[in-house]
Amino acid sequence: MDLISKTDRDDLEINSWERAIIWGALTLRASNVNYADNLGDDSYPYKNAVRIALSRSIVDGALTANLKIEATFPYHSVDALSSGGDFLLGLMQFYDGTAEAYIGNACSFIASQGYKTMDGGSGLPDDPPYIDTLESYFCWCCWQAELSLLSPLPSKLLPITVDFFEETRPNATLKIVANIPIDYEAFRESENLICSCLPFSTQLSLAGLRAFSWDEITKKPCYLEQIHS
Repeated sequence: MDLISKTDRDDLEINSWERAIIWGALTLRASNVNYADNLGDDSYPYKNAVRIALSRSIVDGALTANLKIEATFPYHSVDALSSGGDFLLGLMQFYDGTAEAYIGNACSFIASQGYKTMDGGSGLPDDPPYIDTLESYFCWCCWQAELSLLSPLPSKLLPITVDFFEETRPNATLKIVANIPIDYEAFRESENLICSCLPFSTQLSLAGLRAFSWDEITKKPCYLEQIHS
């Protein structure tokens, strides 16, 4: 699917990995469902390739919410393998066309409450030149977010996972699972998941961990560090 420009995304306040992942998932999901409905039959295989679920629970007397995103993408296995393992190079589009951009309400009130982006509040970096579709943008954001999260981290606490080289027919698949904390009160007020998402660090702080900044990702993406409180 076509990807709108970074300027347009900045105008929508898509200024953190968390917001980018949610925006991408909502747009992919809405576009797939709409595309399948327009076909009017069951021939489109990707209608439910992106699934989104919001759950709520009580933790220590406080209401918490979690947005779970599961996405499965097809990619050309030979292209990915021949490149040395670059799954983004072989990533396939769900369909070739214009996506229905999810815009939602303004998110300025969250910024006034001290919302911080994962990379320190400076927004997201420019897209690499090879990120030119909505599918590749979503996967790239998830991968960068995963790199920024500290390890070793118990798998049950890892907020995002990217698993690729799953050889299934007719194509190999890339599976992404992301769990993003949500400020449920903000969601009730804004009715907008993008506005109400919290940094992944909300979960990490409970385990005594922190996230890498963008500069740290680009300089040493494989470094592992645990911060003890």
